[in-house]
Amino acid sequence: MERYKYQCWEGGPHIILPNSVANRWNGHVMTKIPLDPSTDYGRACRIERAYGFIEVGDGKGLVMRDPPLVAWDPSSSSDHSQTFFILNEWTNEALDDLLDRAKQEVEFKASPEIWEIPTGGLRMIYAGDDFQGSVAGRIDIPASAGKYSLVAGEYKEKEGNVIVLKLLKAKSPYERSDGA
Repeated sequence: MERYKYQCWEGGPHIILPNSVANRWNGHVMTKIPLDPSTDYGRACRIERAYGFIEVGDGKGLVMRDPPLVAWDPSSSSDHSQTFFILNEWTNEALDDLLDRAKQEVEFKASPEIWEIPTGGLRMIYAGDDFQGSVAGRIDIPASAGKYSLVAGEYKEKEGNVIVLKLLKAKSPYERSDGA
């Protein structure tokens, strides 16, 4: 488990937040009922699919709903993409190999959602945490500012079930498609 950055927390969603709005995320407020929809954690728990966006301050966060394990691919970190994984099932500890296969073989479907990521990068945390501290740890993700589209696909094999989420940065209208 060396090629990917993993985060584990049984019993709740994870969220990827732009650092510029992270101070607006309050996670689970101990004085409230955990699933109260007026709390950030309660809103994250209301995501009905395996992933989805919610409003955070004047931006958005990408929620990964109740996975036992999530991961980010540091090798995907470029000016044009970021790759995340929701690990739903696995049969052995060779998780890097499972994610390598998922990344290569998954069939992506586009989402109509566009995510505008401001300057300052991203962070991935357990959604019950707030911006001041973390129970499950924090993964810092260097992402350049811009508009990103989301593509996703599910990869199933005998050794596991993984949802792959990929953020693709929209090209500038001034950028040539041939790379020149």
